[in-house]
Amino acid sequence: MLHSPPARLLAHPAVALMLSTGTPGLLYWLMHAHFLASGCLFTYVVAGPDPTPERPGVRARLLYVGFAIAAHALIAQAM
Repeated sequence: MLHSPPARLLAHPAVALMLSTGTPGLLYWLMHAHFLASGCLFTYVVAGPDPTPERPGVRARLLYVGFAIAAHALIAQAM
């Protein structure tokens, strides 16, 4: 199996370099796009222009912000 054409292709230095550097770059780009989109959505829901239909009250939104702060702090400490 180690001498098969797919294994030889994966063992080529150019392919190994592309997999070891290109894949994390793509992953980080997608992760940053996700963080930006979810952060914009959360900001709009919590602090966007008023009035919007079905938006929770100010107290509920402050609770969500407080929970988000605590969750981000826990994740940052875990990392």
